Amino acid sequence: MTLRNKSALAANLLGVVSTRMLIRNTAVQVMARIESFNQAVSGARVFASAATGLGTFFDANHVCAGSLFDQVALDPGRLASPTDQIGLRQYCEVLELAARRSHDPTLGLRYGQQFKPEMLGLIGHIALSSPTLLAAAENLAAYFGYHQEDTVTELLKANGTYRLTYAIRSPRISERRQDAVVTLGMYVNVFRHGAGAEWCPQEVHLEHARTEDWREIEQAFGAPVRFGQDTNALVFRHDQALRAMPGANLPLLDLLCATIMRMGMAGGTVSLRDRIRAYVRSNLSVRDLTLQDASDALGIPRWTLQRRLAEDNTSFADIADGLRREISEYYLASTDQSISDISHLLGYSEISAFTRAFRRWHGVPPKQYRKSHAG
Repeated sequence: MTLRNKSALAANLLGVVSTRMLIRNTAVQVMARIESFNQAVSGARVFASAATGLGTFFDANHVCAGSLFDQVALDPGRLASPTDQIGLRQYCEVLELAARRSHDPTLGLRYGQQFKPEMLGLIGHIALSSPTLLAAAENLAAYFGYHQEDTVTELLKANGTYRLTYAIRSPRISERRQDAVVTLGMYVNVFRHGAGAEWCPQEVHLEHARTEDWREIEQAFGAPVRFGQDTNALVFRHDQALRAMPGANLPLLDLLCATIMRMGMAGGTVSLRDRIRAYVRSNLSVRDLTLQDASDALGIPRWTLQRRLAEDNTSFADIADGLRREISEYYLASTDQSISDISHLLGYSEISAFTRAFRRWHGVPPKQYRKSHAG
């Protein structure tokens, strides 16, 4: 073999070795990236529906989505399925990073404001299928833990107002300012879906300190904002939440609630009060429904149910009465069911009994309520 041929062979062998090393290094990098993505989902999780349209939104605001996702180890492939799960820490980090890179502290605020309720997946459709705005808020509070882990969401009533709260409790997530305004923006859009685009809360509460964009936040929510609070929250009056949801569908609501409990996060739990609400809602047509009936169905002693409901400042009778009011409003405003049929569905023995209850709730008979809420 000539010297020239030997040199060519050596060059070819070197090329083969270099190619193999490149392939091996690439494979190592890919495996490391996959491992990084898997580790990212090993902590607190959230359904990927929370990030619907996020990449497109970033790109439209001149921030490279691919680069952001890579930096926080958020697998964009997971975002294609609403019921896939992504790391909550990575979700919060990518919002914070995007705001910094774009030099726009309102980025998360604007993302949340344009987020339609149905984009939120199961929990969004649960809210949309609820009979009233108040029921939508109750269901957000009851089932949000199945949508997102290490999170506390409650509906609290005091002094004639409600607070729909939201707070991440994971100690691993320190930066969550953008997530707070995103989520409260999503909540507001649920209310505006039912009450119109002009609906605004009484107040907005945020955990973080007042920021330079506070005026933009107040303008977006249409309400004064209190910073440095113990939790993030929307504050609204009872009369602001009595409207029927335009897409209310009680059978679908029951199916969606069962689905999110089956598919959602293991850390999600439904309170005893909400378990009783679900039981009552499914059995409202039963006349003289009692606490003992609920006790038998839930397998919890009657006196235990009574005590725990009292600790929650409510009772079985209050829950049943509230649900009958809520569902009667839905049927009268959103369907053409006869008042006789509605009375039967709600478990009243006579139309007159239903009419007396409805007058107690609204000061007017069902027929007049239907007329004033038609269309």
